[in-house]
Formats: sequence, C-alpha cells, structure tokens
Amino acid sequence: MVIQPTVSHYREPLIRELLDSPRADFSLFGIRGASGTSSAVNRIRDASDDALDQVQLVDTYCFRELRWERGVVRTAIRGDFDALVLEGRIYTLSTLLALIVGRTLKRPVYLWGHGWKRDEFGIKRMIRVNYYRLAAGLLLYGDKARERAITYGLDRRKIDVVGNSIYSMRTLRDLPYRKTRSDNGTFRLIVSCRLTPRHHLELLADAMSDLKETLDIAITVVGDGSEREGLVELFARKDLKAEFHGAVFDEARLAGLYRNSDLAVSPAASGLNVIQALGFATPILVPDEDPAAGPEHEAVVHGRTGLKFRHGDSRDLARAIAAAAEDGESLLRMGSAGRKRVESRYVAEMHAQAITDAVLRTLCHPTESAQSLLTEEEHKRNS
Repeated sequence: MVIQPTVSHYREPLIRELLDSPRADFSLFGIRGASGTSSAVNRIRDASDDALDQVQLVDTYCFRELRWERGVVRTAIRGDFDALVLEGRIYTLSTLLALIVGRTLKRPVYLWGHGWKRDEFGIKRMIRVNYYRLAAGLLLYGDKARERAITYGLDRRKIDVVGNSIYSMRTLRDLPYRKTRSDNGTFRLIVSCRLTPRHHLELLADAMSDLKETLDIAITVVGDGSEREGLVELFARKDLKAEFHGAVFDEARLAGLYRNSDLAVSPAASGLNVIQALGFATPILVPDEDPAAGPEHEAVVHGRTGLKFRHGDSRDLARAIAAAAEDGESLLRMGSAGRKRVESRYVAEMHAQAITDAVLRTLCHPTESAQSLLTEEEHKRNS
C-alpha cells in the first residue's frame, strides 16, 4: 500500500505505526512545508531526520492555490500497489490526474483529509463532490465531514472516519500528567498554537483583562509565529501574567507545562491543540461554532471533556473562565474523560489501525457499509 502522509513533526508517530504494521506493507511518500504558508516563522516543523529517511520526499510545484506533486501520476500509472492513498486536496492537479488514471485503469486510489470542515454551496461544492467521486474511498478526519459527504450525495459505503493523531499511546503513557488540582491560588491557563492572526489570542487577552481584578489568573503560551512579538507587547500592556515559551516539541516538557495548568484555551481555529490538551488530561475551552476549527473540535463535548464559549465573544470567554475557576473538581473530571477520549480514538496506533481497516475493508468487501466509526446520531438511528 502506497500512502502519502505529510512529513511534519506531528505525523512522525503515525509514520512509525504504519511502517510497523503487520497487516500491510506500506510505502510512504510526502512533502515538506505542509502548512502551506509562505512565512518561515509560521511554517510547521518537519519530522526528524530518522523519520524523513523512511519517507520518499517528492518535489512540489505551486502556482497560487494550485499544486503539482512530481511522481504521483507516474506511481498511479505504474500500478505496483494494492492501494494508493493521496492527500484529498482539490487544488492538487497531480492528484486529480492520478484519480482519473486510477478510475480508467481500475486501480484503487483513495483520498485522505478533512473533506468538509464547514457547509459548502454552489459550484465549489459541485467540484469537490465530483472530485471525491473519482476516489475508491474517502478517509476523513471527523464525523461531521462524513455526515456532510453523505448529505451531499456521496456513497456512504466509501466513506470512513479515521480520526487524527499527534502522539502514540506509548508516549502518553510514559509521561506523567496532572491528577490533582494545585492549591497555589493562581488559576493557570495554557494556550498551545501557532501565533498567527487566525488564532485570535487578542480575545484571550481581553478576557483576562476583564478578570484580573477578581481572579488571580496567569497564562502559559506555547507556540511561535508572526504575531508573537505583538502578543508579548499586548499582554504586557494589559499588565497580565503571561509566559511565552516559544515552540515546544519535547513531550516531557509539554507534559510539565500542562501538568501545571488548570485549563487549556483555544480562542479560535482549534485543531490538533485540542488533542494535545486532552492527551495531557487538561480540559480545553473552545468556541462553540468556529468556521476555522478543524475536526478535532469534535472531541470537545461541553461539560464532559471541555467547555465552550460564544465564538468571537471575549466577555463570554471571560465568563466561561471564571466559572471554570470555581469548579476545580469538574476540571479534573473533564481532564480524565478527555484523556480517555484521546486514548480511544486520537492516538497514532488507533489512527494507523483505522486507515488500514478502511482500505482493507473496501478492497476485500467493497459493498459493505463503512462502519469503522459511526456518529452518535447514526448509532441512535440504527438502534
């Protein structure tokens, strides 16, 4: 099976799990600079040299949104694979041609990715639907993307939810995480994300500013990006307790930062930072409806694994933080539930297994319904 992961640092555990799989022989190829940003400071870090040595790197040519990945079409034509899994990006012309080759020569080419992160209409939806119809199957990150795909007319038998991951189960279990609430009197928040405009950390600064007269509050900021200098200045100008640690990739150090925090916050564009926080048994506060959020947002169930506030509303964010600070026992309970949620679905072992299950099922039993991960609503309808 030939599969295309990105070679960013957070994909390294998945890469290792796929290569160690006893159920399928994987060949991997990928590209650097998976963030798609032209700014070096905002670019996602690559995997280690050891992981890169196990992935065939391909050259990529870009013109605005359009992309061509050298060697992809040649691989589809050559056909020395049982399944070819490509990134499901509709602006990648080489993937479109590989899909057409696969359909013409009856070679299974799958697409792997977000699918739909939000509702889509008009010609863009029509193009995406027909693009996805060329694939032998869709491997999607989240349940809502699957629901949208079915609503838009795609064959449910060809759609599987495979989740997402950043850590392996082994890594998480080897790291101590916080089990008791600190009694030092300071309510500590943690934010982990790239410091870019789309993450709107200014909302959090405004919320903390509203709270600082009534609540002893501090924040740990993990991440780097083009907005860092301005954010440091903003938090200082508002006289807020804030520590900026820059990008942190060492899991033991990250575990320590989360262990010393009461609540994680993602003001906007929530994604893998949700899985990171819950993996370290720290509940996370996210917007209720965020068009920029990734499918990992689905792991946050209000009152069970985290909390939600009105999108873009700093006053409601402040209200949610203040309420959380008054109920430390609930935070511990939600942190424990979040950890279990990640272990059951969002670790590299489960991610690799779901990808392998989905492809092998459609290869061996193409008429079966995709049952790898049904949404709660579908379970209710089927019961």
